[in-house]
Amino acid sequence: METKKLFLVGLASLCMMSTAVAEIHPQKRYVEVGVDLSLAAMQNAYTITDIMVKDLVIDLTKLAQDLPDYGFAANVGVDTKAYFNMDFNRWGLGVFAQVTGNFDLGLSKDIFTFLGEGIQVGDQNVTSVSMGLESYAEVGVPIKAKVGKVTIRATPSVYVPLVYVPQPNATITVTNGYDGSITAVASADFAMYSFVDLSSAFAGGSFSGFDGILDELKAIDIQSTLLNKGGIDLNATIEYAVTRAFDLGVYAHVPIKPATLDYKTSGNVSFTASVNPVLNSLIGGNGFSYSFDGPTFSGIQCSNVSYAVNRPFRLGAELAFRPFNGKDWFILNASAGVAATNPFGQDFDWATSLYPEYSVSADVTLAYILGFNATTSYINHMFTQSFGVRVNLRLVEVDVSVASSSADFLKSWMLAGATAYAGVKFGF
Repeated sequence: METKKLFLVGLASLCMMSTAVAEIHPQKRYVEVGVDLSLAAMQNAYTITDIMVKDLVIDLTKLAQDLPDYGFAANVGVDTKAYFNMDFNRWGLGVFAQVTGNFDLGLSKDIFTFLGEGIQVGDQNVTSVSMGLESYAEVGVPIKAKVGKVTIRATPSVYVPLVYVPQPNATITVTNGYDGSITAVASADFAMYSFVDLSSAFAGGSFSGFDGILDELKAIDIQSTLLNKGGIDLNATIEYAVTRAFDLGVYAHVPIKPATLDYKTSGNVSFTASVNPVLNSLIGGNGFSYSFDGPTFSGIQCSNVSYAVNRPFRLGAELAFRPFNGKDWFILNASAGVAATNPFGQDFDWATSLYPEYSVSADVTLAYILGFNATTSYINHMFTQSFGVRVNLRLVEVDVSVASSSADFLKSWMLAGATAYAGVKFGF
């Protein structure tokens, strides 16, 4: 019986390790190995309630009226990570490898006004298009040190942009022909920067496939690429335990050395969609007809460059509050700050590259095993409302969360987009 009591006391002590000293982001295990995967897709035009109806009707006039002044925005992202951590209260050390990717698309409101209200015969409507694509591979070493009530965390990282496409000069031109036909031409002058030569993929001035790119990737020396071409940045936090129930902190993500991309592929890509004269089609009994052409590449040029890419700069403050006598079973977290895309880079713009970020969350843990988390945030230009569940059996933990997301705050509560996260952790 005494042995059993001692075992239970020891198990409870292990489970309560994170409550021994207050921290904003307490660890639950001394040694931990884990993998995470996150997928996200969002837009700000329609919500799930608009689409999941018996008779779907697309009211383009209403859509044009409801969209914000900046128009349509969409985003797709992926984040996968594998890591190993050690945390023994006063100090901690780890290592991780991570791959992230993000694509965003924006259309000005003009094209939706045209679709909803139309234009006169023979007129053209020109719509501006914004796009961005970036993908990174990263290796980092998290370090933790605790002195009294102060906890310092620093994560130096080495990263390589796999591909980086800054904002291209892109438009969509819609022409209402005198014969009743409608033609839309999407055209973009782009510059794609990469750490491998893409010339074989665009041989002959058109995209020939991924085989040449895969051959280039197989030939690279990963260690040499990270050391010679990789960028270096530092993620750091300083936390202070004001009381047992309240912690304050500041965080920063600081670029130290930009990554260097040696290859540039530039040119023009276009896509054409045409609708044949509706009246003629109906009179001829052929019904509604349309055609697509593209994508068509032209003016492709591949060159050697030295293009610097920094990951976003971030600076802000955060806090954790445990309202029930400082116990970790209920925690409120909040953070707020500013971020800047590719600071010090050639494509940095004070008007478009600087933006605010925030996050507010509540975390509940029942019997040290079952946990729930609810979060509202604005990160990377995306509003997200998230709910997560975790099961922590000490030796293994499974975290799952789903979120509604959008570039529009109100629509982020109504499933205009979705984010899914899953993580598995092992340790003791």
